[in-house]
Amino acid sequence: MVTEFRERPLQDKYPYIWLDAVVLHVRENHRVVKLSLGIGVDEHGERHILGFDLGAGESEALPKACFAMA
Repeated sequence: MVTEFRERPLQDKYPYIWLDAVVLHVRENHRVVKLSLGIGVDEHGERHILGFDLGAGESEALPKACFAMA
């Protein structure tokens, strides 16, 4: 299911794209991880999650999740 989401085709245009990190209280190898999201807004103003990833901090997870979408 995750693989299908990550490999799905995206719409042609997202005039606005932003990155965000949310702290989740999820343990991965005895540490709390952050969920990083790439969010796009389409031409109709609807928000879509374009990509996501888990990491120890914003500097680790955001580029992996969001810039790998291209």
